[in-house]
Amino acid sequence: YIDFPEFKIPQIDIENIDIENITLELREWWGLGINPIANIVNVMEKNGIAVSSFKTNESKIDAFTQIHKVHNVERPFVVVGDDKESAVRRQFSMAHELGHIVLHNSSIEVDELSREEYKTMEEEANNFAAAFLLPKESFLADVMQYPNKLEFYVELKKKWKVSISAMIIRAFKLNAITHNQYQYLMKQLSKKGWRVKEPLDDLIVTPKPVLLKRAIDVLITNDVMNETEIVNELANYGMALNTDDIEMLLSLDKGRLRKKDSNNI
Repeated sequence: YIDFPEFKIPQIDIENIDIENITLELREWWGLGINPIANIVNVMEKNGIAVSSFKTNESKIDAFTQIHKVHNVERPFVVVGDDKESAVRRQFSMAHELGHIVLHNSSIEVDELSREEYKTMEEEANNFAAAFLLPKESFLADVMQYPNKLEFYVELKKKWKVSISAMIIRAFKLNAITHNQYQYLMKQLSKKGWRVKEPLDDLIVTPKPVLLKRAIDVLITNDVMNETEIVNELANYGMALNTDDIEMLLSLDKGRLRKKDSNNI
């Protein structure tokens, strides 16, 4: 009924993973250049990745990805925790899931991986997220001004929409700071209580998914499907949830999928 954006990513040589080059290639593929990404949710939705938010009620889960086949076409479906306090944490979690989508085979069963294999996959996804959100050339040009001053990372956070701790780690991995400087900055971070809550966490707006919400609105507004038919159709695709959960998952207004009584005017 609705033509979603095509899911498109470049072919990756999984036998020879070079994350710095892969992230640059993906940025070029998606027309992002090497500039900061203000809203990764919007970027992913524009490139065919369905995104939704949900209260996970689990502190260890920030986001996860499932692959659904729609009309014989595989499409990634990323669910990000809606109960996380920080917009930049969500931003990194989304980039982490994008790393799994780009780098790792969708048929991999996580439960069948050894502890070491799982650790490697997670490290690759984290490195991908850091490199994708903080491209080497442009991030280094910024961070090298005052690489060992913690307060400067607060200013960088305004621009890059990435947590201070993640930027310090990235700066260290790019050799912008020494190991001693890295340790000093991390100790300062802990001393200030910024490992729990950083400056700007209350000010940077958390982006919301819109693609699926708009699709549902179009279907209902144009009488293509009614509320009950949408709920039933979603169940056919493996989303057999109650109406309240579906509304939350698809970022719909509460009550949007409650069928209106035509006699009640």
